[in-house]
Amino acid sequence: MYALSVGIKGTTPSCLPADLNLLRAFIEASIPPRLCYTNFSAIVIHRSALGKTLQDSPDIFDRIICPYNADVFEFFLVEHNLLDSYLQLINNLRYSFLLGKMPALSISNIINNALYINDHVDGINTYLEEEVTARQMLGPFFKTTTEKILCGPLQSSPFVVSIQPQAPGEPKTK
Repeated sequence: MYALSVGIKGTTPSCLPADLNLLRAFIEASIPPRLCYTNFSAIVIHRSALGKTLQDSPDIFDRIICPYNADVFEFFLVEHNLLDSYLQLINNLRYSFLLGKMPALSISNIINNALYINDHVDGINTYLEEEVTARQMLGPFFKTTTEKILCGPLQSSPFVVSIQPQAPGEPKTK
């Protein structure tokens, strides 16, 4: 037995020709925006070479630690002809993103930790030891050694401890 389908057709032909202006507007809206940020490379303060100030870590300024692989980013940007849209991205991934024009420091300023940090010294020390062992950071250094490394004064930030009662990935408890 044979019966005609009662379902509605999925598409129907348009009774009008396509509007090219709408099509162009759609295509332009679908193009990803360019990364817009200021190129601060002209205001970078270049310091003299370390010399013999840190004989055990001569590569200290070459150890940029970044979770992204700049070579892979560059490969795909070139592959898809997008390198001109992201001019500073590869350089910044390799050598760090600049924060902007910062005031010159004339003296070192070390901001003290809050007193509650004393309740978490063991956890902080464990964290720091893990980071140094994993070569994610160097140190600890005395203030004078750090000033020699940086060839000038420094400003440090205090430790902040954020207590989370739940395990990673679990929702917050009330």
